[in-house]
Amino acid sequence: MKQGDVWKYGETTQGEKRYNKDSYERNHFVMQKLFYGTKTEILIQEKIMLYWYFFEHGQLPPGNKRFQ
Repeated sequence: MKQGDVWKYGETTQGEKRYNKDSYERNHFVMQKLFYGTKTEILIQEKIMLYWYFFEHGQLPPGNKRFQ
């Protein structure tokens, strides 16, 4: 992966505590908050972003194994 590439789209209620600090540093990941809303709104937006990524790149981001 190159700097700026998407690893995964997902939702969390834990924010940056979702993964431990060592995990971010070891993998050089940065969590970017892209959307806020209700659970339903977030899941719809996640699906939109996954489909957009798939149509753009021909595959899902490496951290997403399936369309949620």
